[in-house]
This record gives sequence, structure tokens and C-alpha cells, in this order.
Amino acid sequence: MAKFQNLFCIAIALLARNLTVNGLNTVEVTDLRAQIRQMIIDEPIEEGRQANDQVMIAGLVRLSFHDCVGPQCDGCINHDNAENAGLQVYIDRAEILYNSLQVAISRADFWALAGVEAVTFAAEKANSPHPDIQFRYGRLSCQTSPITTDLHTFPSSLGDTDHVLQFFQNQFNFDAKETTAILGAHTLGNAHRQNSGFVHPWVTRKHQLDNAFYSELQDATNGWNQRSIRQGGVTRWFWESTTNPQLLMLNTDMCLIKDMSSADAEGMVNCDYNSCPTPPGVTDAWVTSFAIDNALWITEFAAAFEKMIESGWTGQLSLPGK
Repeated sequence: MAKFQNLFCIAIALLARNLTVNGLNTVEVTDLRAQIRQMIIDEPIEEGRQANDQVMIAGLVRLSFHDCVGPQCDGCINHDNAENAGLQVYIDRAEILYNSLQVAISRADFWALAGVEAVTFAAEKANSPHPDIQFRYGRLSCQTSPITTDLHTFPSSLGDTDHVLQFFQNQFNFDAKETTAILGAHTLGNAHRQNSGFVHPWVTRKHQLDNAFYSELQDATNGWNQRSIRQGGVTRWFWESTTNPQLLMLNTDMCLIKDMSSADAEGMVNCDYNSCPTPPGVTDAWVTSFAIDNALWITEFAAAFEKMIESGWTGQLSLPGK
């Protein structure tokens, strides 16, 4: 009987953690955010990195996005899916904090909050306006959280404008403005050869949240030129700055201002940066608007990010203290 009671208590404790049954108040959320920020600051400094190269920022933002691809944001990642390569290290670091928490919060809620705090921290580092992202709780984690065998589809790095817009419309009900805004998250972090095959960041200040992505994208002095990489017997094309070879853009970035529909199966298009026509729709106009006005972009990015982390839970989430 005692053994049964112990197992019952453990099950109830786990259920409470998953459901956030006691609710969250604003003081608890403020404390959680402070702990998440300290986790970002305290991350191990790996060889070749400076102390202010806080890669956990981009890692947590990427985790938020990948967790929300699928039916809903559910605190579960399939590490057998190549698209999720590189996320394990950020999940492992987040798990140390998550397992030490004294407040009941589902892992799905925790990952969403971690993404919000990472975005906020990155905006402060850039002296950008505060991103007004409302955090609501009530997400349920999948039964096997933090892992899953469910396989979700992500946009191809070789895709054109229609491909990108269709993915974000189907997945998050984003329009062209929201899709263009959310892709500005590429101002954070960089591509890694071991994960995607690509290398280098999209912008120079890769740990700061500002509109540099759009400025670099439409800056003709970058001398954007297509270049190929080959990994695992597969060739793929991307865009490299000839004046700053440390910067890259993928077709799914370039398609916001250039028509990539002529790309072949490897992503090579039959035009160059100057001769490629503008894409169908209004994404190029939004790129220009965001490149000119950082405050406008922060506002639109925050709205899109909030919509993304509530994907699959519309009408089922609550504000802290409610």
C-alpha cells in the first residue's frame, strides 16, 4: 500500500508540473524570467567564443519556433529529425533549470517563456524598443516531453516566396507582413555546418535583436552572390556577401526581395542579385519598411512571435494572475 501511495504522489506531482494546475502569478513569472536570463548569462563559454557571445539567446528563440511547428507548441522535439539538429544542447541546459524550479509550470510553457525572455534580452543588448510580447500559460506538454517521435515538416532553405509564405500561412496563419517580420529572427545566431551544412551568421551583431537582417538583405554593396556547398553528397546553393564573406543569406531569406522561383532542385537560380526580379506579393515592401524603421519591425516581430508561441492553444491560455 505504501508503495502504491508513493507512486500515486509522484504521478500527481508530475501531473501538476505538466498542467500548471495552480496557475502562475506575475511575481512567479518575473522570477522565472530572471532565472532564465541568468541561465543565458551563465552559459558555458566554449572555445573560440567571447564572453558576450551568448549563443543561448538564439538557441532558445530557435527552440521556441521548432517546438511550435506541428499541431501545437507542446514541449517536445524529435531529435531524429535533421531539421532539429543542434537543439539538444540548449534543451539540456534548459532542463537543468527546469528541473530545479519550485513552481509548477509545463515544459511547453517554460520553453515559450524562455523564448520571450531571450528575445527581450537580445532587444536590450541592441538598445531596441522593448518587444511587447504577452506571455500566457496553459500549454500542455506531450506525454513523452521533452522528446517525441512525431515528425514535422519545416520550410526548405531552398524555397521561393510562395513556398515560405505557404508554410507560415498553413502553420501559424501568418500573412506576408507577419512572415516577413518573423524571419527577422535571423538577426540572431548563425548557421552551423554540423547542423545545416551552412556556415556564418546573417548579420554582424548576431546576439542583438534589431533590424540589421533587413538592412543587410537589401544592401547591394554586400555584393550578394550565389555559392554552393556540398555535404553528404548533396549540393545546395546559398547567397554569400563578396564584400563580407562572413555573412550569408539563404534562398528563404533572399526570396523576400527577389524572385527565387527559377531555382533548380539544388537551389541555384538563373539570375543574379541585380537581375533577379522582385517576388510576387508585398514581402519586398515590408523588408524596406523594416529596414528603415527598427521600432516598426520590433512591434510587428513581437506580435508575430506572440502568435507563434500560442499556436495550437488559441483561447485556452491565461495571463499570469488570472
